[in-house]
Amino acid sequence: MNEFAARARYWLEGIGWPGIAGLVLCALSIVIAATAITSRLDELDALRAESQRSPERLADGSLPRGKPTREEELLNFYGFFPPLSTLPDWLERIYAAADKNGVALETGEYRLVQEKGWRLARYQLTLPVKGSYGQVRGFIAQVLTDVPASALDEIGIKRDTVGTDRIDVRLRMTLYLGRA
Repeated sequence: MNEFAARARYWLEGIGWPGIAGLVLCALSIVIAATAITSRLDELDALRAESQRSPERLADGSLPRGKPTREEELLNFYGFFPPLSTLPDWLERIYAAADKNGVALETGEYRLVQEKGWRLARYQLTLPVKGSYGQVRGFIAQVLTDVPASALDEIGIKRDTVGTDRIDVRLRMTLYLGRA
């Protein structure tokens, strides 16, 4: 055993610290590669098992067959928009976002537009908002996240004096809702 230790010490002194660091890095990369590859192999096995079940799923109709038709794509598009009957729920989310971000919503203008021949209704909101820039920005971001069928149409910002952090903002938003 002493002879093995003497040879190892002689060899390690010969390659120096850079060589030892290189050997440690090589060993570490082998360990990392082995763990990464094994996790990917498990995913590959799961995907192979799923692909073997796919013909069965095609037979029972749970998977779409081929490219969807234009009518199916159009139905999927209109299916994204919530029905008009859920409008109070979406307004509640807007008011909750205002409360959460600490902005003051004053009396706004609300208008429902249902054009003949259109499958979508537009609910247009004009909201006067008061708060700091960060609060208003957080409010807008949260509304656009929580109400996915909404769009920010226009924003007007006014600040009374340079030194104040309170701003008056006029937001014009539109909620797109599906019609029956």
